[in-house]
Amino acid sequence: MKKSLIALAALAAVGAASAQSSVTLYGIADISAGVSEVDGVSRDTGFNKANLQQSRVGIKGSEDLGNGLKAVFNYEHGFNSANGEFAGGEARRAVVGLQGGFGSVLLGRDKLPLYRLTEDTSADSISDFSTTNLVGEKRTNGIHYAGNFAGVGVSAAVGYDRHDDIQVGANDKQSTTYGLGLSYSTGPFMVGIAGETAEVENPPYTGAKTKDVTNYGIGGTYDFTAAKVYANYLVSDDDFAAGKDKEANVGVKVPFGAASLVAEVGYNDGEGYDGIDYNVGANYAFSKRTDAYVRYARINDYDLDNNAGSGHDTKYAVGLRHKF
Repeated sequence: MKKSLIALAALAAVGAASAQSSVTLYGIADISAGVSEVDGVSRDTGFNKANLQQSRVGIKGSEDLGNGLKAVFNYEHGFNSANGEFAGGEARRAVVGLQGGFGSVLLGRDKLPLYRLTEDTSADSISDFSTTNLVGEKRTNGIHYAGNFAGVGVSAAVGYDRHDDIQVGANDKQSTTYGLGLSYSTGPFMVGIAGETAEVENPPYTGAKTKDVTNYGIGGTYDFTAAKVYANYLVSDDDFAAGKDKEANVGVKVPFGAASLVAEVGYNDGEGYDGIDYNVGANYAFSKRTDAYVRYARINDYDLDNNAGSGHDTKYAVGLRHKF
């Protein structure tokens, strides 16, 4: 009897500890087969040429610290769903921090506010087929804040990196990134504005600046139930360029039971180029976690994906996506 009581007490203690903390493994496996044609010159055909989302695997968790305060972490890496190879370089997300009624303060690598706003206001959420191209700086290593107060969302980020070459001073470099975003959502309506500035420069005593870019945008959505409309306007101002790059995008998603249709059109205008992009497609959901899709997209007059000259990209594919 005593042994049984001890065992029950141990199980209760484990259960109490488990209730205060959690760890979750999650991910997305997205694979497609299709064709990608660049400027009518080169054509690639096969698997994983373009997907709705990058395949990824991550682990996240939290610990209850009491008084509404939690310690949280999230580490996420992308991989190639066609061959299982993990993407090289930095993680998609690598953060640890605190979360409470004030919002969350995270340290590490995370998305910038403008990139998050662009994802939320693009009908295809910045997929490989999306007409949205001026997404700015995607992520930075630093301090990230996010909070929501009665429908008003506030986000901010500060990133800083410095490399000092002790033997060759000319290779010393530092980069600084600042980002800020505000949004408001109520019922079916959401609107937001965000901006960022990113600098990469030599040490202050040289005064030589390598790159200075300011990106900003506004966007919103409205859910009519029968259809959801997305729109954004984005600007990128590079001090090395003669003018600003601008683009406007409008999209719609229309559900039909387990199926849904998506369409986007965008107009881009920059130094030496302009054109209209479009994307059409459909999804069919087998469940909440698994869906099939088909897409066709044409990015006109400028190959932003490859930073090449005037031309166009054409992409079409059929794919399968599973979330776990």
